[in-house]
Amino acid sequence: MNALVFFDAVLFDANADGYLVFEYEAEQKRLPTFPTPVRPTQGATPCPHESRNIGKVGVVQATRCPDAGGRWLYRFTPYLDQTLRRAYELDLFDPAPTRRNIPCTGWRNQHRPRGFLAPRGLIPGLNGDFVEDRSERINLDVPAEFLQLCAELKQLPETVLRGFIADAARLQNFFANPRADGFSSNGSDERSLAYDYLVRAYGVWVGEEAV
Repeated sequence: MNALVFFDAVLFDANADGYLVFEYEAEQKRLPTFPTPVRPTQGATPCPHESRNIGKVGVVQATRCPDAGGRWLYRFTPYLDQTLRRAYELDLFDPAPTRRNIPCTGWRNQHRPRGFLAPRGLIPGLNGDFVEDRSERINLDVPAEFLQLCAELKQLPETVLRGFIADAARLQNFFANPRADGFSSNGSDERSLAYDYLVRAYGVWVGEEAV
């Protein structure tokens, strides 16, 4: 079985007959990728988003695709900082992390040649920047009515709550400075509406000490 993640890969071809072609550790690899639209008169054409990334360095990751019978298909994501490289010798292996998303994966770039750590699964942004995870876990009982509402929306309760938190707190997850906690607003209108709701519902308590 092929690996599921290839760091520091160089993209050669975005969609060569349904395959992703890239160089990894001085070897050329060819793995199935997501299909691109077919133009009736011209045949298959490369995906514009991936075509402009040919020659760039990034990560190739696998994702199970329900539309492809659950097969693993591969997608290329370029590093925003093209000097970014994995520093495997810096990796930390903590069997019992003290908090979620602890920095444990080694990286280096031209701005930080000695290397630095980032959370597992996060690709650092420009200059190796990212927002550390400072979230705190709380326990919350969720009523059945809310669970039913989420089911009607075909969303997990966790997804809805995290989305509202991100909108209300105006959290944006930028590629240039990604958030380790993964919180990301659903959009400017959603941020405005969520904040307005909080002010409407709880604005009278502004300045009061939380109990």
